[in-house]
Amino acid sequence: MADAGGEIVMLAAPGVELHRLAAPLGDRLAVLKHRATGRYFALSPLGLDIWQRIASGEPLPGLVETVTAGQPAAARVRALRLCAQLRAQGFARLAGEAPPAPSPRLHLDFHHPLLWEIRVRGCVPLFQILYLLGGKWLVSPMATGLAAIVGVAGILLLAGAPALVPQDVRVLPWLFAATIAATFVHECLHGLAVVRFGRAVDAVGIGWFWFGPAPFVDTSDMWLGTRAQRIWVSAAGPAGNVALGGAAALLANIPPAGSVLAQMLWAYSAVCYFVAAYNLCPLLEFDGYFILTDVTGVPNLRRKAYAWLGRRLRGVPEPAARPREGRLFLPYCVGSLAYVAVFGTLTVEAVASFAEAHVRFWLPAAAPVVASATALGFAGLLLFGTLKDVFVDVRRGMSLSIASAR
Repeated sequence: MADAGGEIVMLAAPGVELHRLAAPLGDRLAVLKHRATGRYFALSPLGLDIWQRIASGEPLPGLVETVTAGQPAAARVRALRLCAQLRAQGFARLAGEAPPAPSPRLHLDFHHPLLWEIRVRGCVPLFQILYLLGGKWLVSPMATGLAAIVGVAGILLLAGAPALVPQDVRVLPWLFAATIAATFVHECLHGLAVVRFGRAVDAVGIGWFWFGPAPFVDTSDMWLGTRAQRIWVSAAGPAGNVALGGAAALLANIPPAGSVLAQMLWAYSAVCYFVAAYNLCPLLEFDGYFILTDVTGVPNLRRKAYAWLGRRLRGVPEPAARPREGRLFLPYCVGSLAYVAVFGTLTVEAVASFAEAHVRFWLPAAAPVVASATALGFAGLLLFGTLKDVFVDVRRGMSLSIASAR
């Protein structure tokens, strides 16, 4: 579209807010927030300059020429690509173009069979109510200190536990239900921590993240907070698991040793500590990963590191990167790929055993074939997902555009 003078004009979409970051996030100085769609877009110095000119109604050709004056031709391409991204994600529109429709309340984000999520928007009031009904205390510094004390005590007790694997099968249904409840608490604590810092939880959801189902709370609004606040929010969930594990270990000493209740409490304690450690591992995009990106100041570390590896394998020239980022790419790629390989092997074996055990009951002769086919299929999906991350520029819902967070 063009204005009356025949020039192409790009306008800011209604409902888009510009938030300047208190401290730079990598090379990002500001973040755009679109209230209608729930999307976020991080702006580098070039992006911020472009956005301010778009918001003022400056014609597109002149805008691009101004912000790239005296720079190589590649800068013009970057500026045009950024304008196209802003339009594609609904933050800007051409003059005369209709604004983007609000995001649906229920949304599926599918990348590949082992990486997808379903999110439900409109959860802001829910977490505000939970915060007022006692959640405020759960994410307070006092509660965090108490969780640390209980967690350390539980680890010491767990080291001398009689048995962590329950011997009575009656424990398993209760243990499964308690584990689901612990996951619910983990995600709620993330959301309550967001509210504590004056931000909003717009969506919750569930998906499949590489090795299993993954419920989540969308904490994207924390990109508008400080680095310390984001680290607090990321650590809130694992801290809750540690506190639950410690409490279970303390309680396990009350009933008679070897009783069903004692077995369940010891096993539950071990599960809680494992879940906390699993989430704090920074080699996949769980809580520990987001803590690492905030500590290092390198947002989207996994995507950038895998893209770096893909370029090296293809022999593509490497764009300029900040020294800190460049030093992290190789060790992160090695660690992340090794993690996927180890957990992938364990998961493939578990999937094959599960398939064989269930098929053997109905078709004993076909059980080994079905187990092998299932294992090969799951291994193929893992390999496909990994190669796609390395050779294709994938943006997961949580990566903020930089584009979201958990």
